[in-house]
Amino acid sequence: MVKDIHVIDGAKQFHFEEKVHMFTEPLLKQTLERHGLQVVNVFGDYNLNAFDLEQSDRFILISKKK
Repeated sequence: MVKDIHVIDGAKQFHFEEKVHMFTEPLLKQTLERHGLQVVNVFGDYNLNAFDLEQSDRFILISKKK
């Protein structure tokens, strides 16, 4: 995913390009576990509410070394 971000602050203009690789939840978990990490928890926002694929603003995954 590529995101173009334009910000105007008074007379100043800024342009940023953000490139993000998108993973499905199962693929991300498998990849982390394959590299020696254990998934501890998954949250759907910064308030640590449960992740819901249809409604969550974020996908926050907490892991630790095995």
